[in-house]
Amino acid sequence: MKYFETFPKILYNNTVLTNILKRVGILDSLKENTSIYYEYDFQDGDRLDIISDKMYGDPNRYWIILLSNLIFDPYFGLPLSYIEFSNYIENKYKDSGVLVNKTGLEYALTTIHPDFGYSKIISKINSFDNIVQTKTIYVDQSTYANTGNFQTVVGLPDGTTVTYIESTSTMTIYDWENQLNESKRRIKILDPKYIGQVEKELKSLLNQ
Repeated sequence: MKYFETFPKILYNNTVLTNILKRVGILDSLKENTSIYYEYDFQDGDRLDIISDKMYGDPNRYWIILLSNLIFDPYFGLPLSYIEFSNYIENKYKDSGVLVNKTGLEYALTTIHPDFGYSKIISKINSFDNIVQTKTIYVDQSTYANTGNFQTVVGLPDGTTVTYIESTSTMTIYDWENQLNESKRRIKILDPKYIGQVEKELKSLLNQ
């Protein structure tokens, strides 16, 4: 089923148009039921219509993937390919690069992020060398410069120990942008057996 074919019609200037401003979503009962979804890692070269055709036997059911993941912008709501990402970074930071005689990409690769570039990382490790908790705290450049790497061992009543390790890290603008882009890579794919139910609910909502 094509997404817009079930949308209501409106009359505008004596012309019948599809009301694309109508908004719907997957019912909360389905969104919260994690057992009916598969996890999928979006790869370079992937397209929603191809995934939809592979999973649901119809490339026009791509909208189900968008609704399942609450993606409202199919371009920036999904991870950019390597080439797309490089072009995005170049264009976004081109003006800043010109000021220091660099391309936008060079600027992003060599410049510490102004808000998230400096951080302290605190790791909690038990006696079996398993990291049980890690916390990242973003700090300013001054705090970063005055923070050293150290570890503290704390003995517990049962004879085991817990080690706290504090270290520092920096992140460039490029790494931060790439981290945001990669965070969009894992998406949810609705189990094909629920497709009929979703399409039925969509038609019902649009007819209200």
